[in-house]
Amino acid sequence: MAIYYYVNLNCPPREQLGEEPLFEGVRAAVMAREIRASFVAKYGPDVKPEQMRYRQRFTTPTGEEESRERTVADLQDDAALLEPLAPHCSGCLASITGHAYGCFGSVSLPISEKAERWLLSRIPKPGTKAGEFYRETAMERYGGHENLANWRKATFLESPKRLARHDMGDGDPVTSDQLLHAMFLVGDIAPAHALALLLFTQAIVADDNSTDKALEVIEQVEATGSNTGVSQLGFSLIPEEDDDRSILDLKLFLAGCFRAFSFEVPLAVWL
Repeated sequence: MAIYYYVNLNCPPREQLGEEPLFEGVRAAVMAREIRASFVAKYGPDVKPEQMRYRQRFTTPTGEEESRERTVADLQDDAALLEPLAPHCSGCLASITGHAYGCFGSVSLPISEKAERWLLSRIPKPGTKAGEFYRETAMERYGGHENLANWRKATFLESPKRLARHDMGDGDPVTSDQLLHAMFLVGDIAPAHALALLLFTQAIVADDNSTDKALEVIEQVEATGSNTGVSQLGFSLIPEEDDDRSILDLKLFLAGCFRAFSFEVPLAVWL
């Protein structure tokens, strides 16, 4: 299971296929790659796609839960509609990965406790403009979504309880639930919200490598109505050797927020 997202920028593949068929095709391609990798790791490279079986759970129109057996070959067939239109992706600046349909991404579940701790550590410290911005806008607004408790019970989040930091001064602590709520449980992410997430996680910096300066640039843009200062902003998160899969997924998700913000379009989120 995964959380899927994409930079909602209009393009020839989306125009010709339609939004939902395009999404389903990309999701099938992602699932095929991941399931194939797990089979190859366990059984070796000679296992064939039609031998790689899994059970797909789904909800019927009447609300009943059912499942059916499928294969990686089935998924590859579902994704075949993407191939003729893949050349349109060449050089697309909306791509997060640089590959065809790289404007799509996914965050695999469960999200590791290590990644949740990493996410919590990204919240700016008090005494900084970005830290005060977080206190003013995020601490009361996010963190109480009932789905977070359900996710922990269902082990979609590896940690059985929310994680907290107590270094933000008086009052309630900052928690990992606040960022998880703001990232994945608000629906599609508008450009302004994407920008807030980038500031909350120190994923965006100005040309002097300062998060506070990045906030100053944004305030100037808002005050003047001119976007010229946005060119001073850059994405700061890069893969590290000790990153686990969940941390890499979260970094790519935030890269998607940066792409969407840059194009002034939403980042669509599908659960």
